[in-house]
Amino acid sequence: MFNTSTGQSSAHSLVCLGLDERTEASLKSLLGLLKGKTAAAWKIVENIDANVIVYNPGSPLAQALLRREERQATGHVFVPCSDHDPGKEGLSLPLRAERLLHCLQAADGKLGKQAIPDEQDNLCQRLDTLLHTKSVIAVEIVAGANTGVINPTRKTISWEQAVDADAVAQLVLSDVRLNPLEMSDFNVLRNLEQKMEHHQSWDAALWAIGVGTSRGQLLPRLRRDQSYRLTRFPDFCLIGRRSSDIKSTALLTHKSLTPNELVAVTGFSEARVFGFINACALSGLLEEVQPSVQVSALAKSQDKALPANGMFQRIRRALELGAN
Repeated sequence: MFNTSTGQSSAHSLVCLGLDERTEASLKSLLGLLKGKTAAAWKIVENIDANVIVYNPGSPLAQALLRREERQATGHVFVPCSDHDPGKEGLSLPLRAERLLHCLQAADGKLGKQAIPDEQDNLCQRLDTLLHTKSVIAVEIVAGANTGVINPTRKTISWEQAVDADAVAQLVLSDVRLNPLEMSDFNVLRNLEQKMEHHQSWDAALWAIGVGTSRGQLLPRLRRDQSYRLTRFPDFCLIGRRSSDIKSTALLTHKSLTPNELVAVTGFSEARVFGFINACALSGLLEEVQPSVQVSALAKSQDKALPANGMFQRIRRALELGAN
């Protein structure tokens, strides 16, 4: 059925945008089946600037990314995936190995020697570092010809235009430059914000940057073994209500978990979970929770000196039960 390729010379990255969990799982399974049968190696990633973007045609962000590609020709390959007719260059549902193989071979021909993007120094990390530097009062963000300002005090982003799907597409796929503004730059900040016509909540922009540019790496200020929980429900905005984000949100709203525990409990990949946690942290929704093990141990040692059915012991047990 397939022609086996030997000696794959390059590796390409592929991301799913706006597809449901079942379709993503099917795509991963078929990629495993086709391993070694394509001219290039393929890897599914979470960052939106992947070489190939397999997208739901109904996704507003995917439509914006396509418009940007038509204007600037940045070299990304877009593959529509739908249960309606996606055209000769698309994937129809349910997915079939033969059709996927055809799309991968076509994409490889367009990409040439483009490799998987470098996983170091991603935009999410760079921005988070500046937003948590004490001397920085705001961050000027330059994406292509557009300039904006992220103000952590107000939790806003000021932009020359509305921060819609096209603006977010510019942020996640452009070579973005970040300029820290300190107290000595207060007049610069004021002048920049006065020039901007739109001042919006930073939720849409930061969520997309967190989910789309983390490259599978947890933010340096976060720890795999530290417990976290959410302070409020996120605004998923243009990325959409992915089932993985809904499940992770429900868990971290109900109780505190470490990133490692969240991976184990959900069964999602580290890259997917770390992108979610980074987006929460970048948007200011993540709260550290101190472990209660030591407190519980101390309470148990004190219990020994109290009557087994004493009132204080019963109160302590009730408090422990609701501690997390």
